[in-house]
Order: sequence, then C-alpha cells, then structure tokens
Amino acid sequence: MTISGAISSALSALTLNANRLGSAADNVANVSTAAYKATNVRASTVVTPRPSNGASTPSFTPGGVTSALHSSMDVQGLLRNTGSPADLAVSGNGFFVVENRAGGAGFTRSGSFRPDNQGFLVNSAGGRLLGFATDANGNALGTTLAPINVNRLGGSAEATTRIGLRANLPANAAVGGQSSVTVQVRDSLGTSLNLTLNFQKTGTNQATLTISDPVVAATGAASGTTLEGSAGGPAYSVGVQFDSSGLISGFDRDGDGIIDSATPPGVFVVGSSTGADDLDIALDLGAVGDPDGLTQFAGGYQLASIKTNGANFGGAAGVSVSSDGLVSVRFENGQSRSIYRVPVATFTNPNGLAPIGGGGYAPTVQSGPGLIQQAGQGSAGAIQSYALEQSNVDFGTEFTRVIQAQIAYGFATKILRTADEMAEELLNVTS
Repeated sequence: MTISGAISSALSALTLNANRLGSAADNVANVSTAAYKATNVRASTVVTPRPSNGASTPSFTPGGVTSALHSSMDVQGLLRNTGSPADLAVSGNGFFVVENRAGGAGFTRSGSFRPDNQGFLVNSAGGRLLGFATDANGNALGTTLAPINVNRLGGSAEATTRIGLRANLPANAAVGGQSSVTVQVRDSLGTSLNLTLNFQKTGTNQATLTISDPVVAATGAASGTTLEGSAGGPAYSVGVQFDSSGLISGFDRDGDGIIDSATPPGVFVVGSSTGADDLDIALDLGAVGDPDGLTQFAGGYQLASIKTNGANFGGAAGVSVSSDGLVSVRFENGQSRSIYRVPVATFTNPNGLAPIGGGGYAPTVQSGPGLIQQAGQGSAGAIQSYALEQSNVDFGTEFTRVIQAQIAYGFATKILRTADEMAEELLNVTS
C-alpha cells in the first residue's frame, strides 16, 4: 500500500460524493417537474486483489471508486388530475413519442401538451406529439407516425341516418282519415329539411304511410325527391297492418295487401338542391307485437316521440383522448370525430435510456430499441387524459443521501489530510 494510492482513492471518493450531492440537488430542484425521474449516483469499486510473488495471500492495492448515474425510469410517479384534456399521462409502462424542434424523434413521459399556433400538440420543451392518422371511425390510415394537428378539421356536420317514431293512430277513425307528423332531418351539409309522414286509414287495422318530398326548413323550398328503399325505388307509399291487439303485425311493401316485411323500407332522398349527398335513412316504427312503437287504439291521434340523429355544422370545440390513445375532436354541435391514435413506446430496459433534456430521452444500446404499441395492449400502459405524472422524487430519500454524501466526503478529506501528514513525515525522515 502506498500513500499515493491512498490519496488517489480519497480523491475518487471526493468525486463520487460530490456527484451524489449534485444528483440530490437536481432531484430536489425537479420535485415539481412533470414526470421527472429521480437519479442516483452508484459506486463501483476498482480495488482488485493482486498476488504477491506467488504467495497464497494476495496483497492489497487501493484504487478507489468510479461513479455511474442511475435513473429510476421504471418507477412511476403519482398521477395528478388537471383541468385540461390535452394533459396526458401513461399509466404503466411506456413513453410518448415526440418530434423535437430539429425533426428527430424522442421519447417522454411528460404529457403536458397544448396546441401551438399551427394546431400541433406540443409539450413544454416544444416536442410535437406523434401519432397515427385515422379515419372518423378510428381506423389507422397508415403506418407512419406524424405530428398530431388538432386543426385538421375545422368543423363538422352529420346527415340524418335514422328516424324513430312512436305514435298512436285512432282505431275508430273513418276510412280515409289521416294523421300527419313533420320530422326535421339534416343533409350532409347540415341543412335542416322537413319530411311529412302521413298515415291514411285504408281499412280495418290497415293504413298507408306516405312520405312527402323534403323542403328546406328555413325557406320552404323543395330540396329533392323522397323514394322508397333506394335511389331506384318508387315514391314512398307503404301499407301498415295492425293485429287485433292494436300492435303492428307487419308491412306491405308492394301494395298487394299482404304482409311481406317485419320492418318498413328505408327513406331515400335524391336530388338535393343544397348540393348535399343523397340521404339514406332507416325508419324505425317499432317491432312487430311491441307496444313501444306505432300502435292503433281507440281515441285520438297521439304523438309520443320523434328521435332522429344528425347535426348541423359546428366548429371544433375541444380535444379528447381515450385510454387506448384515440384522439377525437369535439365539435360545438355535440358531434365528435377521431383523427389520430397516440401510441406508446416500450423498452426492454427503460433505465438505460439517455436523457436529452426537456424531459426527453433517447434509446441506447443498454435500453434497446423502442417497441411501438397501442396504448393499453401488451406491455404498454394505458393513457389517462386530464392527468399528469408527478416526479418520483422522495424528499426523505434525498435527505438521507445528502447526509451520507456529507459524511463520506468529510472522511475522504480527513484521509487526504492524514496522507499529506504521513508524506511530510516521510520527507522529514529522508532529509
């Protein structure tokens, strides 16, 4: 053992514990940083036993320690609820994939995203959130990740595809008596149209349903032709038959007085004057034998309910993200439409990722390549909206590490002073 070896070992101890103090300082400084992962400096000895001239007992040569930074990437922080739907957190394994300002890809768990002036979702470091573009039903349109832009759709209207009617026709009405109801529907451009459904009694327990050509609700102008079933169908005229209990028994679609269907044909509107697509509307008058539908009982005509879907134009009002990563734009008319799906990237060894600043990380040989998965499937965690992951820094742990580093640093300086005194004594002996 040499005095110089003791000095070298003490100096490595000083470096190690100074790094430990710096790591603790970083952790405390980032205690409120979203998704920050605490770091810890770990020591590895470089002291090795060496044989002395073939003797059975090895001699000892001091070598000190080396330090390596360890990140607790595999330890999740608590999730804190926020008021923003664009605040995202991964509950479980995985990272968001982001594009940095230089155009390169990175990985982060910091999910405080906001639309920038171009509509791209970016985090506090300016990284654009990446996802797969989808159609309105959430089906992927490709396999290439692209920056998510919530201004992709400026507004939306939805055409009516269903009319549900619940009403009672008077059983004691004379043949030829009529009962009518006007139903408002919307075309693909969001224009409100009026359709009049007319029921005319044609015999005992029998009536004929006819539906008028649509008119624009705001102006009364004609807008297309109403057909039965399809674009090639006749003008809408269908026989409705009831049983002796006053409930629907079926529909006569060809006018021969014989029931040939348990459901009425759909309503097809062609030739819209507004420039909208043709309308294809399913008509629901209730099931055969079901009192919750069209009925025929004694008394007056009574309308119970009309239910239709469809919506007028509405601008984008906000964004929502589901647990499986589906990004949808919500519109002012109450409709929503899927535009992207946010994936989650998982790593075999997340602690091997290299920090690149701004809460981002890059893959290394130690971490392995990222596996892009759908959120909530396989080993990938689910995505929680209106939430941010907090740092996993523990004050108690950091306080303990600071004390340990302080004590070890003090002992290392004591060793240096002692080694210096010993060296001085040796010089005095030889002088």
